[in-house]
Amino acid sequence: MQQQKFSAIVHLRWSGQRVEGSYTFDGSDDYLYGPTAAIPSGAHSVCAWVYPTRFPGTKITALTYGSGSGSSSSLLSLGYSADNQTEIEGGGSITGGTKYGLNRWTHLCATYFNSSSILNLYANGEKVGSTSASLSLGATFFEIGQRSGGSQNWPGRIDEVKVFERGLEPGEVFDLYFEESRNLEGYFPLAGNGNDYSGKNRNGISGSGTYNASEGWSGTSGQALSFSNDSGSDDIDAPFGTALHTTDFTYLAWGFP
Repeated sequence: MQQQKFSAIVHLRWSGQRVEGSYTFDGSDDYLYGPTAAIPSGAHSVCAWVYPTRFPGTKITALTYGSGSGSSSSLLSLGYSADNQTEIEGGGSITGGTKYGLNRWTHLCATYFNSSSILNLYANGEKVGSTSASLSLGATFFEIGQRSGGSQNWPGRIDEVKVFERGLEPGEVFDLYFEESRNLEGYFPLAGNGNDYSGKNRNGISGSGTYNASEGWSGTSGQALSFSNDSGSDDIDAPFGTALHTTDFTYLAWGFP
């Protein structure tokens, strides 16, 4: 499944809610492989929801990718340091404090801009550190739940792993965190269709009118729908049923009349 709004080139999502549907890792030998061919060699971002259940006193890695080892410029790892701080390593190291602790979901995101050789670490939408780094990652491996080679195994849960082929801006990282941390009843990117990406399977049903894929708010082609207003059925109907039979609700949308 592709997260349309931000044009992710890798989106590994486990079905269901984060607490029930995420993958659980035992901290010993559990891990997953990702699609290495999709890892960008230049500017990129990688984000994931993580839920550590134990700090063993050594580094733990939620995900790692590249072609090198150690803390070289050809390897990037995202996780927690030996003193329980959020951390990213890759041609340098960034730690982001200990307030993102055990038995809670934290959204971690690394962004890299090769034009300025800057690597940033975000936690729950907040930038917690930056460093100069000149990365040359290659695409040999992309592993979730351990560091390459089988060390620093992750004890806990991981969900919503995404890789983007550009460095996300601070506002985009926050939007990604905020959007995913809500208990959404429906999420419709309208990226050429009316499909629901909230996990509730409420795909929109097209009317008999006319609409076309169009440029979205981010300036990316095909990331919105353009409606012609040529009939009363020029719409997409979302099957919410009784889900919104409540006095408290919120709608959010981008519009371009």
